[in-house]
Formats: sequence, C-alpha cells, structure tokens
Amino acid sequence: MKTRHIYIVLGLLTLSLGYVVASAIQDTRQEVFISVAKNKLKQLSLGFHNYDYLKQKSVFNDAVERNMSWRVLLSETFADDFLEGNSNDILNQPTPEHLRNPRMSGIFRGFSETDSSKLTSFRAIHMKAGYEDVKDKVSEWVVAFLPANREQWTSQETLSEEDFKKLLSRQDESKAPPVFIVTEAGKVIKAEQFMTEFRSLK
Repeated sequence: MKTRHIYIVLGLLTLSLGYVVASAIQDTRQEVFISVAKNKLKQLSLGFHNYDYLKQKSVFNDAVERNMSWRVLLSETFADDFLEGNSNDILNQPTPEHLRNPRMSGIFRGFSETDSSKLTSFRAIHMKAGYEDVKDKVSEWVVAFLPANREQWTSQETLSEEDFKKLLSRQDESKAPPVFIVTEAGKVIKAEQFMTEFRSLK
C-alpha cells in the first residue's frame, strides 16, 4: 500500500510540474511573439518614413487615392531581398518578410500555429478625427498587429475606428494578449493606451 501511495504522489507531482513548465513555456512564447511583433511594427514605421520621403505623401492617403493596398505601395520601398521571385509582379508575391507573422521555433512553436504565404496580421486603422502624432502634425492612421484577424496582404481593406473599438472590446472579453499599434511617426504602444490618450485629445 505504501508503494502504491508513493507512486500516486509521484504521479501527481509530475502532473503538477508538467503544468507549471507548460504554463511557463506558453508565457515565454507569448512574450517572445509580442516582442518580435513590436519590432516589426517599428520596422514598418521606417517604411512609412521612406515612402513619405520618396513620394512626398502618406502611403495610406496615397493608397486611398489610387484605390490600392497600402501594403503593396509600401513594398515598393522594400529592398529586393524582401520580395521573392519577380519584384515587378507584386500582386502575385507571397507576403513580404516585414509583413509576415513572427515565427516561433522549437518548444515555442504552437501546435495550432499555421502560416499562409499570402496573409498578414498588420492592419491599417483610419482614425477619422485625426490625432497629434508629433507636435503640430496631425495623423489619421495607425497600424495594428492583429494575429486573430488576418487578411490578404494585397487587400485594399482598412479598418474604421468604430470597427477597431469593437475588435478591442472582443479582445478584452476573451482575455487575449494585448494589441499593439504603431503610429505614422513610429510610436509603438498598446492599443488600449493609445485609444485612451486619443480620446483625451478630442
């Protein structure tokens, strides 16, 4: 009986330890994923600056005027090694590296993690009232990293401020990881914090 009791205790301890280790791995994986996503948002903001310098206009406003995807226009400023195959045939290209989801490896890779060569989680949001991005400069656009709401990278669709608020509300209810955005000036910030500051400026 004592031997059996010891086995039971050891089994429970093993299960408990396994749960703790699995939870720690999941938390670390999420932190790494978010950190890489924030870096990609910052890199995209450099693309915004490059486009503005080369074209003398915002990539988002230019996309609206030309009825094109802002991501496709932005890809014109990427180095050729960010695109695969023929860089002149943009619409048939797989998602450029700067627009792909962070990729985990080893024990940090999720069992349900999938990838598509044509999808992206970087979505543009139009803030209809505008916001002061830097002193004396009003911007109307931010880009959010939304891994649960991916779309074709060549899509022309953008999110409205109202739709973004609804999405954030659903994120809160589901206790999903925080959403991060980048402003046109390159400020990476939690979406919830940005929306609070944005409201205070209205």
